[in-house]
Amino acid sequence: MAKIIWGHSTPVRRRNKGVIFLLFAAALIVGALGPKRALACDVTDVDLWIGDTSSLAQEGNPFDVFKCPDCYFGWYVEWDADPGYGDFNGEIWLAGVLISTFFADSSKEWKGGGTHSVPGYMSPGPKTVQAWMRRAGGEWCPSNTRTLVVTEIEDVTAGAKHATETLYRAQDYLDEPSERQTLTQGVTAVLSEVITPDCFYWVPDCDEYLPTICPDDGCGATFSAKDHDLYSIGAGCGNSSKTMSIALEGINIYTYISSEDEMTETYNIFLNENFDQKRESTTLPGHKQCYYVDNSDDSLTSPNYDNMSEIGWINIYAAIYGDTDATVKFNASGIKLYDSSQEHNKLEFNTEYNIVDIGGSIYVEGISTGTTTLSATIETQDGYTTTDQLKIKVIPLDLVAVDPAPSSDQHEICHKEKLLIRVNNNDSDNDGTVDLLDFELVGGDPDLAHIILEKPLGAEASDISGSITVIFPANLNAFCYPEKTGGIEAPDSYSFSDLPFDIYLEGKSASSDILKTSVAAEIYFDSGVKGHDEIRYTVIKVDIESPKGSLDAVKNPEASWLSSSSRFDFQGVISMAPRYRPYVLGINGDIKPTPSLSYLWTLDAAAGTLTDDTTATPDHTAPATEGQGMLTLKAMIDTMDTGLKDERKVKIYKDHLERDKTNFETGGSCDVGWKVTTFNVDPQPTMIKWNCHGSTNHACDGSGNGSSSGLSSEITSWDKDTFDVLPINWSNVQAVLDRGDVVAYYAGSSLQHSATCISSTTTWGANNEPVTGTETWKWYLATPQDWWNNAGINNPPLPDCTKIIVYNKP
Repeated sequence: MAKIIWGHSTPVRRRNKGVIFLLFAAALIVGALGPKRALACDVTDVDLWIGDTSSLAQEGNPFDVFKCPDCYFGWYVEWDADPGYGDFNGEIWLAGVLISTFFADSSKEWKGGGTHSVPGYMSPGPKTVQAWMRRAGGEWCPSNTRTLVVTEIEDVTAGAKHATETLYRAQDYLDEPSERQTLTQGVTAVLSEVITPDCFYWVPDCDEYLPTICPDDGCGATFSAKDHDLYSIGAGCGNSSKTMSIALEGINIYTYISSEDEMTETYNIFLNENFDQKRESTTLPGHKQCYYVDNSDDSLTSPNYDNMSEIGWINIYAAIYGDTDATVKFNASGIKLYDSSQEHNKLEFNTEYNIVDIGGSIYVEGISTGTTTLSATIETQDGYTTTDQLKIKVIPLDLVAVDPAPSSDQHEICHKEKLLIRVNNNDSDNDGTVDLLDFELVGGDPDLAHIILEKPLGAEASDISGSITVIFPANLNAFCYPEKTGGIEAPDSYSFSDLPFDIYLEGKSASSDILKTSVAAEIYFDSGVKGHDEIRYTVIKVDIESPKGSLDAVKNPEASWLSSSSRFDFQGVISMAPRYRPYVLGINGDIKPTPSLSYLWTLDAAAGTLTDDTTATPDHTAPATEGQGMLTLKAMIDTMDTGLKDERKVKIYKDHLERDKTNFETGGSCDVGWKVTTFNVDPQPTMIKWNCHGSTNHACDGSGNGSSSGLSSEITSWDKDTFDVLPINWSNVQAVLDRGDVVAYYAGSSLQHSATCISSTTTWGANNEPVTGTETWKWYLATPQDWWNNAGINNPPLPDCTKIIVYNKP
């Protein structure tokens, strides 16, 4: 077998005449293999010619004729003999096989021819053709021997591929037809003989369509094409033909961006540094609620599915035309790729994957900010490659916790120790208004959390689709400024030009649990990919519900006044109060969320001690001596102090008298509708009319409502000194007076007035002002003698007093 190279010329073919001579010699030998013929012959000049047609044979073709199995050839015979010898029969033999017969009329000189096909079973090579003739009853006479060379198309090759195979080439710019260059490929037809037969032809013909197969004089050609397709290339000789296929493969990775702009415009995706997958991290010791960022693992599904709207989606089209061994490999930086299977397997860069297994799309995840070029290179099974590229930009979205701030951005959704906001029910500016109800705090409210919505790094306004949205939960208020001005309604939207933007958050009510208050920012890129970031806070309510008031408050609520006992709830009395249980603080707190948070109470030692100090209602024990100090309720997470607390300054008085003297201003009214004006209580409690006996009883043990017709049995059971000798010896009276004693004034056996001793010389109480006329109903300081002198003899409406009894406190 030899390959025929196109370009054979006539001289070449004539040089092959020597070969033809040998073929004729061989044919004579082969002829002996035919039927036995007599050497004696009565027919002379039997001449045979063969050709592509009988007419060509008649022209006396002296050369070999190339034919293929089943192809027709022409023969022509001339003979010369005496006419009287009778009719003749003739036979045409091909390679020792009778293939045709003819009859010659003896009445005339005979010349004749015909056509016949080369048998389909005949193998390629030189074959003898000979005519035999005989007169009826005579011997057979042979003609000269001609050679017919049987040829066929044995193969068509391109590259290393043969007929019935496909050569898989690669062509660039599957997505941009105008950019394709003409691809050429040499194609060779392999024939069974060296000499190019005139029957040779290419399929398709060179003027039909691309690709063009354009032979000159031989069996080589150039395939040329631009388009990605599967082309059938054939060569033939008569009815003998062989075909093969040439596939022009290609690859296209594409998005919504036009093919022409894939390397100037960017496909924008999200830097996937949030925590949708909730993979637990132990980055912080003992911090069990922390997570790894989503893009720190090589999965979109473990342990929970990632938010697929935050992952890019890129289409892949590969024109492979049955090339099931074609592979693809990817390359880029700053991103990860995953296949579109249910498992979303990660695709490694510079690793070959069967392109059939990849499918029609891939997922792309952002792992570092910036612009990268994603390339996809297809390699055919024959080793040809082509690459398509796409420009990708990875854009972050960062909602930053400024104050309080976690240890790193990674912990903005899981730092339970730091991401805390208190329910803003304190009074930061000491103006007497709870901060939740107070606005425009000069200097800013220290209890607000501060976050910043950063401008996405590397982004341009055109990369963003619509606005950037910040979503606040119902238990937070949001402001533009720390003074609580510029209120923000949730959700709120920001344009790209607004960024960076400061937001201040105020706790309205407690979270349902730790880190259950989420502030989120969302953005959609022009690609449709979503960006999401969030900060999770625990809004903590830590509130001392009782006492509601404080000794040092700029403004105390009306509820801090206990009307049932006519005192403030932040006041107590030492344990040694006379013959009466100590007046202890009623303490109650509220911390939420529970049970995730716990209580821890503290109290300055000067104000007493606490038991059950990790419950909502600890017990207070008053100190042995009067004092004051801070009562503090701390919100705890396990054993960790959150730093959020509520405080009340409390005062433990040495006795009820001291407390009342502090609460009820000397010189102030005690008449109908009088008001408590001390400790900045607002609104001021309105009181019923207090008389002298009511105030005396209250100053003794805190009992009564401030109005009484006489002294309590508690007081009248004390030891007493009676002074009923007139005129009263006031030196003797002063000699028995001491703080807390009660001085009672009588007219006969009728009690007229009472007051409590502040010292050995002075008494204090309601309606205690010495007057020489109508009573003034004031809280007042007076000596016993002054009151006696002004309220007794000839001084109505009080009758003349006849005695004084001093009840000595125990």
